[in-house]
Parts: sequence; C-alpha cells; structure tokens
Amino acid sequence: MKFFVLLAFSLVLLLTTAFESGSGALQHASLKNNTARFRYGTVFEKRGSPSESELTLEDIESTCSEPSISNEEVFNDARLKGRQLASGMVANSYFLPHIMPLSPWDGELRAELQLWGWAETERPEKCDFRNGVGRLGLETAFANLVDVRGIQGINPRPSNEGSGTVCHLIRHYDSPAVLNRPAAGHPWPPRGQQVYNVNAREYTVTGAFFTIAVNRAAGLIAFIDRRSPVKAAEDLWNRKPSDDELPALRATSDVAWGLWNRRQGPDNPGLGRIKYFLIGPIVNYETTKIIMEICDEDRAPLWPGLDFNFPEQQALALLGSPNGRAVGFFLAQHKIQMGGKYFVSKVKLFNSDAVPSYPYALFTVQRIMITEDILVAPKIEKPQNAPGNVPGNGK
Repeated sequence: MKFFVLLAFSLVLLLTTAFESGSGALQHASLKNNTARFRYGTVFEKRGSPSESELTLEDIESTCSEPSISNEEVFNDARLKGRQLASGMVANSYFLPHIMPLSPWDGELRAELQLWGWAETERPEKCDFRNGVGRLGLETAFANLVDVRGIQGINPRPSNEGSGTVCHLIRHYDSPAVLNRPAAGHPWPPRGQQVYNVNAREYTVTGAFFTIAVNRAAGLIAFIDRRSPVKAAEDLWNRKPSDDELPALRATSDVAWGLWNRRQGPDNPGLGRIKYFLIGPIVNYETTKIIMEICDEDRAPLWPGLDFNFPEQQALALLGSPNGRAVGFFLAQHKIQMGGKYFVSKVKLFNSDAVPSYPYALFTVQRIMITEDILVAPKIEKPQNAPGNVPGNGK
C-alpha cells in the first residue's frame, strides 16, 4: 500500500512539473482568474506559477523584503521550492544530487559545531509548550498528537519538569572556540570583535542562533526560534557576508540532524523513528505572506486548524517556505542513515492558544520502506572550507 502511495505522489509531482513547464500564458496566469479564494477550509483550485526558481542551500531567512512583492508571488515561489523538496524526499540516492545539494555532515556533530564557532546550552524554559504567561500555548495541540509509538498525547512540559523533550540553544557567539574569550568572571567582547580559527583562517562570529527541541521517544523535532548566519552576519557586520566568511556548518537541517543523532538509547531506538516536525511561532516575513495567501489574514484558526495533504498547493508552499525548508532537507539528505525514504504526508496550519497567538505548522512524516536503490550512499564532497580530520564530518 505504501508503495502505491509513493508512486501516486511521484506521478502527481511529475504531472505538476509537466503542467508548469507549459505555455508562458499558463505560467503567468493570474491567481484571481483561476483560483477559488480560500478562507478557513476551501481548497485552492489549480494555479499558475512564476518562472522556475533554483532551490539552493537551505536558509531560513526571507529572500524578498519589498512590500511590493505580492502574497501570490511569494506563495508561488515557495510552492516551486516545496515541489522540488518533495521530489528530493522521494528520490533515490542517485537522482537526489540532481535535485538539491547533498549534505556532508553526519553524526552528533559536537566537535564540528564547536570547531565552527558554535556554543551549546540546554534551555528548558524556551521549550515550554504549556499554556500560560511566557509559554508557547500548545497544550491542546500536544494533547491531541499521537506519537511515533502510538501513544496519545505528548508531554508539553520542559525537560526539567519530567518530559522527554530536550531544548537546545545553539549560538554563534560567546563560544569556547572564540580566541579572544575573556577570563572567568569578565565580560565577553562585543560580538563583532569575537573571532575563531579554522584551518589557519580567522573567522568572525555571526550572532546566529537556533532553538531546537528534540523528543526522540515521541518522534518530534521542533524548530522554535532561528536566526541564520547569513542574516545575522549581515546585521552584525553591516554588510552582506560572502559564503566563505560564514561557518561551513550552518544549515538548520544539519544542526537538527546532529541533535537528533544524540538522543539514542533503549527508549529511543532508530534514527528513522520520526513522525512530526513542529515549526513556530512563525514570524518570518515570507512565511507570513504565504499564510495570508492561504487564510486571507496573518493567522490561522486555532487547533485543529487547517490540514493540507501532499501534494496540495498549500502543503507544497508551506514546505518551501523559509520556515519549512529545513524539514525537506532533513528528510531528503539522510535516507541512508534513517533506513528508508521519508516524506511529508500532511501539513497542519494552526494558531497557538498563547496571548499573543502566533501561527504554527505541523509536518507529519510517513515512511516508505528502504529499497535496494538507496542502500549505497553516493559520494558526497565536503565543503572546501570544512576540515577533513574531524570525526563525523562527511558521510
């Protein structure tokens, strides 16, 4: 049965590609002319699209910032990226390099993160999913989730109050790798002055950070708060950074993969036991425009929210949004380690019970059993500035 689901999914993606590569008139058709406007439950009709966009290295920041860019344009651009990510999730390991770049990062990545200037701490209070002041307001959602073991409800409490959810803060400043770090009891130098060294080259920290929650037993990864090195460096340095000035290890999906690898043991068997990616609270400019295109406003209904199955247009756009791309990269680039092909079968869009309330996207993952065509890992080149002698660096 799963084989036929995958086959149908792949065929729909193929047909969508053929449709969108047709006449220019179809590609640039107006959304207003061929779409039933959607609000709280009505499904979009088939829509036109802008010209194809290249999906390159994952980045959580918006690529457009001009108010003149319409919600429709942002939606269509994200939909194309989402379709490409979806193709990567179901592709075998030989076709995958033709769809997206492959990741050279594997394992727990503790040494690699520190080498590239990152510091790690656990911050339980940042991943408190209960309702109440200063919390994320997701009690209703967590009570209704069925985890990867088939158990109803996931504990919304932070790890210091007995849940299995570990909250990681990964920051690109105030790190043990900083060469000019202060003596104990003294303040850190300004972030713009903090430097670290990799392969005899000096780098400046970016000010980036990731707050990522991992519950291996329940099969949940949550991206709570993120600031990419690209955007953080631009703000800190007052200029656009070049790629070779940034840490080689910087994608959300790679950092999350390292954290997911750590939570193993008798109660958490297998890297492939993943069921949910939770994204939010969503405040990203582009993703908010996508939500406005779907809902006619910058919020979604409260739980149970809106459900979109793949490959519906809304599901593809949410996957291809700045907030959702890490999910596609995570699943597409780790088939070998996870023991099979995994793809997003559904996206739930809803608002939290918190005050103020923000949108969240819940991606549900399904497994397609491993087949012979992905048992052999393709050769993956390391980034030019990645060290070759760090354990776990490369597949």
